[in-house]
Amino acid sequence: LVFVLDRKTDQSPGSFDEASFSLLYREFADKRKSDTFADRTDLVLQSLEEGNESVYGTGLMVSVNAKDGAGIRSAYDSKSRSISSLLTKLESEREEISDAEREANATASQIERKEAIDLSIDDLREQQAALNEERVLATRLAEACSGLEANAQWTELERSGEQAIFVRLRGVYSMRSKEMDPDKMKERVSDLELARAERSRDQILKSLQVLTE
Repeated sequence: LVFVLDRKTDQSPGSFDEASFSLLYREFADKRKSDTFADRTDLVLQSLEEGNESVYGTGLMVSVNAKDGAGIRSAYDSKSRSISSLLTKLESEREEISDAEREANATASQIERKEAIDLSIDDLREQQAALNEERVLATRLAEACSGLEANAQWTELERSGEQAIFVRLRGVYSMRSKEMDPDKMKERVSDLELARAERSRDQILKSLQVLTE
């Protein structure tokens, strides 16, 4: 039995006289998949809360150590530029070999090199895709930090039909101004004034020396 609940239709058995078996099976399979994923997500969260690190391998683990979101973006931008630079270099070299092949001037070593270049390009593109995915998660983590407690348990940040995100804040970076003793403050001010006076005197002496010469 299937019931419809949309706040408009009274609850009653659905009619599937015109529904195909493939449609019914697909809906059943999707529901089964969704329930399985939900159960798995709950189990992973429970394992994380219990400190079971063996579940780390079931998903993508991203750890960041930065002062703010700008620092995270800068770090990933640097890595992305490095990969892009290597890709550009390899693609340029591959194009040169392809030109030689079209002109029937390519050597055996160039053809062999081209195969190696293709493998390297595929690997770099996979690295770039993985880096982009990490960047998205790292950015989400930075945005969520303001609502997290340091050294607390894992928290479920987001869950959809195909993905769940768990976060934990291990520490907080902070800077506090130090209160200076009044006497030391006066001494510091005096030192600065003395240094400024000495610089001014040196500049005057240099000017007089130039005029004398």
